[in-house]
Amino acid sequence: MKKHDLLLLHGALGASAQFEPLLPHLSPYYTLHTFDFEGHGRTPSRNRSFRIEHFAENILEYLDEHALPQSHIFGYSMGGYAALYLALIRPGRVKHIATLGTINHRVRVCIGDRDTMVSIEETAEVYRTLVNGEMMIFPHTPHPFERAPQKALAESFLEFFK
Repeated sequence: MKKHDLLLLHGALGASAQFEPLLPHLSPYYTLHTFDFEGHGRTPSRNRSFRIEHFAENILEYLDEHALPQSHIFGYSMGGYAALYLALIRPGRVKHIATLGTINHRVRVCIGDRDTMVSIEETAEVYRTLVNGEMMIFPHTPHPFERAPQKALAESFLEFFK
């Protein structure tokens, strides 16, 4: 049986060597992949700023060089942010993402009470995983954005982002 690929992404100022103690615990179950982001570990700097976009590019390059069309990804700290950004710009390249030490921002997840695409229960499940999360339910609101109560949505943004 073929093992699934799992790419481990280190944090800022770290290196792939950080994962050496973890590898024996995962290797029976996954084909493991690690690399150093540019300017970290054994990978030289490309003389450009440290940006999540550049680190996501590093991930894509690694996936392409190793003929991995898609992979599970674990990202520690900055590596988690790079994985999340990659999922945003290239969702087809990512199977699942797990992070540690990444998300500590205040996050509000919203759902309409008449949404037939995403349930209140699914949204609540995500909300419960957030360290600093909030959940807001909009009444009489189906899934299509155009049918969401635009004024109420705007008011919720104004309150949330203040």
